[in-house]
Amino acid sequence: MSEGDDLVLLGDADESGAAGHGPAWKLLIVDDEPEVHRVTHMVLDDFQFQGRPLRLIEAHSAREAIGLLDAHPDIALVLLDVVMESEHAGFTVVQHVRETLGNRTMRIILRTGQPGQAPARQVIQRYEINDYHSKAELTAERMYITIYTALSMYEHLRTIERREQQLQSAYAEIEQLVYIAAHDLQEPLLSVTSLSQRLLSVNREQLDANGVRCLDYIGTAVGRMSALVRDLLDYSKLGQAHPPEAVDLDALVAELREDMAGHLQAAQAQLDCEPLGQVQGQPTKLKMLLQNLISNALKYRHPERAPHIEIGLRRDRGQAVYWLADNGIGIAAEHHRRIFNVFQRLHEREAVPGTGIGLAHCKKIVEQHGGQIWVESEPEHGTTVFFSLPGDEA
Repeated sequence: MSEGDDLVLLGDADESGAAGHGPAWKLLIVDDEPEVHRVTHMVLDDFQFQGRPLRLIEAHSAREAIGLLDAHPDIALVLLDVVMESEHAGFTVVQHVRETLGNRTMRIILRTGQPGQAPARQVIQRYEINDYHSKAELTAERMYITIYTALSMYEHLRTIERREQQLQSAYAEIEQLVYIAAHDLQEPLLSVTSLSQRLLSVNREQLDANGVRCLDYIGTAVGRMSALVRDLLDYSKLGQAHPPEAVDLDALVAELREDMAGHLQAAQAQLDCEPLGQVQGQPTKLKMLLQNLISNALKYRHPERAPHIEIGLRRDRGQAVYWLADNGIGIAAEHHRRIFNVFQRLHEREAVPGTGIGLAHCKKIVEQHGGQIWVESEPEHGTTVFFSLPGDEA
């Protein structure tokens, strides 16, 4: 067989009697020894997985292998020699798959005739490969088991990828529907607000006290609905992805001090912040996160003491965990988990205004950055919100 030739092996019928249910699994053999190719074809002559045969593709050098990998992105498995045109030629193939192509699903099995030049432990630790064998130890039975196991894992990972893509697609559709619905609600709400205000101004003298109260109630209800629609729009926009960048959290807090100066002064609040450093993320979303947490601390302040808000950073087993603590009214333990759900309120609107979306915003932002958020609190003893942001530079 000449270089670059493909061999399609048709397997036996599966249990249902069909010759297979789908295209052949692509397996790339990369080795500079023709005998290795010949033996591999012979050993896998009757191999099937899930009723589907193998399509064996040959490459006799790392350079040729890279070309074939570019041409066949659906290769499931690579049987790869290390020493070919150079002592570490095989590793350039691994790097091409994992780094250049960004393919983490393809299974890579190293087969080397010179184990001393590529010690298994060092190779496994340094390169993202899935199995390692000496050619001398890879018997026909061992080869069969190795290929079967690798394809099982490949199919499992592909199933996960497909389901993740379906979930992401469904999630994007839901977010778009929320955005459209919230956006389209704004116009009729503005119309109702305008008409109720006009009725009140033009006909105030003709209305009795009950009529004035009704129009006032309409204005208040529409105002709450408008706030809810704005929050829904903000929540839907959180799904829009942007490339991460270095974010100076201390600078964000300084901006928020200025932006929220009026609210802080009105509440006679003290805001203290330890140095937070930098983190990789999306600045607009991280600013929204901190703003929502500070706003909550002001909103749920204790009626008998001025608000004191502290922001800091601690290390937990090498991970950066940020925290915001207040001396407010606190939260009972049974509510710690549900406060991060959309529309969850623990108080009547008359007592504490809001739509119940702020902490849901925070949870979504933190999770989009690969972190977690949680709360520790007791009634009358304030609240501390913790959140992790992996990959920080603090």
